Amino acid sequence: MAPLDHCEIRITCGSRDEAAAIADALVDGRLVACAHVAPIASVYEWEGEVQHDEEMLLTGVTRFERFHEAVELVT
Repeated sequence: MAPLDHCEIRITCGSRDEAAAIADALVDGRLVACAHVAPIASVYEWEGEVQHDEEMLLTGVTRFERFHEAVELVT
């Protein structure tokens, strides 16, 4: 079995437009081969209270050696 050289990245975005802009930049920069955007419902704790939000989930597959470049682009 060959060693794995790819990993999946997941990024939550506040809107479809934000997710599309990040996906375009990742694909254009050849940091992911393709990106997928899907609506999700997020439940989390913030300042001591349970929150519910609608977000967009952006996923893509990248090579391990490109992972940090993808993170830098997004942050």
